Amino acid sequence: AKQLDAWRTRLFALIDDDRAPVRTRAFAAFSLGLLADQPYATPFTKNGQMVVRGIWKRLETRHARDDIPVALLTALGLQPENGVPDGVREGLKNLVLGRRCHGRKFEDRPRAHALTALVRLGGAREKGLLLRLLPLRSTPREVRQAAWLAIADQAERFNPATRGEALAAVLASESRARSPLSRGLLHMALAQLFAADLQAGGTSWIAKGDLTGRLLSAADTGSVTDRAWGALGLGLICNELEPDLRAVAAFLNKARGTLTKTLRSGRGSDEVQAAFAVAAGIAQARQVSPVLVAILGDRRRMPELRGHAAVSLALFGASRPDILKSLRVALWDRRDPELGSQAALALSILGQDAEGPRLIREFEKSKTERSMAQLALS
Repeated sequence: AKQLDAWRTRLFALIDDDRAPVRTRAFAAFSLGLLADQPYATPFTKNGQMVVRGIWKRLETRHARDDIPVALLTALGLQPENGVPDGVREGLKNLVLGRRCHGRKFEDRPRAHALTALVRLGGAREKGLLLRLLPLRSTPREVRQAAWLAIADQAERFNPATRGEALAAVLASESRARSPLSRGLLHMALAQLFAADLQAGGTSWIAKGDLTGRLLSAADTGSVTDRAWGALGLGLICNELEPDLRAVAAFLNKARGTLTKTLRSGRGSDEVQAAFAVAAGIAQARQVSPVLVAILGDRRRMPELRGHAAVSLALFGASRPDILKSLRVALWDRRDPELGSQAALALSILGQDAEGPRLIREFEKSKTERSMAQLALS
């Protein structure tokens, strides 16, 4: 614990070092967040109270770019809840609402991350703030996006009445979802609210049909962006549900059927198909395995699509010889190292540890940070 406290001190020193690259200083702040669940050495530092004080103090500093404030706010949101005093929470709320904090008003991006931090610390208790922000015309786009994401994250912690209020607020804010990312996050909020209500035993939303029709049609007949996000929403819903009620089973069949139909027909660009491949893996739509095997082996298809097909097959737990053979062929496809690293991840999920020595050699030769990260994870 003493050594961890010493590392925290060194990380703060790095954040304060104006000679260090901004990216390095930002990652030092992220690291303070990742250390939040680790032991503290003294009663004075327990619960991260000194870390919280240090982070909050450093938010007073003005920076030419917002990378460091965003990283500090992210780290703050990861600290133990009982180590964050009410004054800091109130300051975060002022920051989110665009009021003065530390003697100034912050830009939209830090405001969005402040909302994420506040919800992480307060959970469902911040539902009033979330529902208040969504429909307001004055709410900046990035803050509204953070609110949709927070509702998706907190949906299962809401009680039924709050889920209903949240659903109404999300639907009321739909006209504000003008960018592809905004529409995607709105879809995620709707999907997670729907899944949480079904998990809690509610079937009224299925009975009405409005929301189920919206979620299914977004994936089936929506715009290119809506179809991709809609597919991921269906995947998340299916992943979290058990078909123990007839109404739920019927919806799961329709959702998995929509994902399967699109992949079998090949409708849409490779980018759209990639989203459906990911969703099928999350949704455990095993009936589409032969299609994914074919995609994985088709060198005419986009490497990203083939990589997602590989990981989805692994999520099925499919260790058939033909699937393992296709994954190994993709692993050593020299034309695209990103595909190889995705195949490596798939093999690691399936427990194929015999590939370990070869993965180490590939890691040592890797030329991109992304492929290095995926190979390291594998």
